[in-house]
Amino acid sequence: SAPGSLRSYEAFLDSIRTKENATMVGYLAGRYAKVRKMFDEGAYMECISACRELRKEMEMAYAKVRLKAPSRVAVWDHSGRGLYVGDWKKTCSVLKDAGVTDIYSNLLWPWEAHFPSSVAAPSRLMNAIGDQARASVKAAHDAGLKLHLWKVCWNMESAKPEQVARFEKQGRLQKDHMGRTVRWLCPSRPDNQSWEKDALREALRKYDFDGVHLDYIRFKDSSVCFCGTCRKAFEKHIGRSVANWPAGARMGDMGKKYSAWRVKQISDFVRDVDTLTAQIRPKAEVSAAVFGKYPSCVPSVAQDWVQWVHDGYVDYVCPMNYTEDLKTFTGYVDSQIGLVGNPSRIMPGVGVTARESRLDAFQVVDQIRLVHDRENGGVILFDLNRALEKDVLPVLR
Repeated sequence: SAPGSLRSYEAFLDSIRTKENATMVGYLAGRYAKVRKMFDEGAYMECISACRELRKEMEMAYAKVRLKAPSRVAVWDHSGRGLYVGDWKKTCSVLKDAGVTDIYSNLLWPWEAHFPSSVAAPSRLMNAIGDQARASVKAAHDAGLKLHLWKVCWNMESAKPEQVARFEKQGRLQKDHMGRTVRWLCPSRPDNQSWEKDALREALRKYDFDGVHLDYIRFKDSSVCFCGTCRKAFEKHIGRSVANWPAGARMGDMGKKYSAWRVKQISDFVRDVDTLTAQIRPKAEVSAAVFGKYPSCVPSVAQDWVQWVHDGYVDYVCPMNYTEDLKTFTGYVDSQIGLVGNPSRIMPGVGVTARESRLDAFQVVDQIRLVHDRENGGVILFDLNRALEKDVLPVLR
């Protein structure tokens, strides 16, 4: 099959054909002819093996000719433990060798942390192999890499039932428009805001993180939150009661006011995180993983990331531009640059192994090249896993 967005092997050869690469192009053309002959002669097992080898050679050739990387090439580490459990030094060495500059490690959730915390409970990973914040920060800095604290906000969907029950008993979870409990902390509650900020404040004081990276910094969806706390706070905000709650807060002029109020709850929290980060670690960056399609994310999940950039609450945002189509990816990036007016404030997320996309090495090269050409602030790859290690890092290297 043709690699990436190319439609044929001939198109691939044309994409790398230059005067300087004539020998390489001739070699790959000859290799393909031999593989094709194996297939035509029925040597299928040999053909499969030869195809795999040829594919790797094609990837390396394509990267050598086509790849231009921005000054910052980052990875999201969803596991919070690196590539090799218990060996952050090896993880950072591999990433450094591949040209990666920054790691965004998922170390802190609302209910647990991969390091000792007086706010969140210790995770199974922390209990099994120790303080992952300390280990990752030291290994990253020793390797000349930056380590950002990836903080999941509000979302409790992966927590154990007993952990969720604790917050539910205290009335701290979101309620949808049908009155059903949603396994997310309600952002309008002062105790939830303090809980999240206290955990961040503690982490920043203990560890020399290069940045705070906010994830799930939004409401779950447009159906939340309509809990009692939200009603009281909103009614106080507008100076009068809302009849027929929650339906009355979901339609007409009142619906617009309530939508704006939801946005304010999230934006105020981002502002507070920026303030506390500046107080504790003045050189640390504040960033956020955000929905790339704007402005639909504003009324749906109350995530007005364009305003965060304009107000200086974040240094940059990482839109999750997860798509396999280069034209679509280009459209996302160009639109996002236009919205904020400064490409350095946009660090596009590339969905190498995301739910929405699975990219081969050719597609990764194309998307990184596009980011470089637009002079963005960098690119961040999802996710740091075996597929990235095996299929992408060698090409970046």
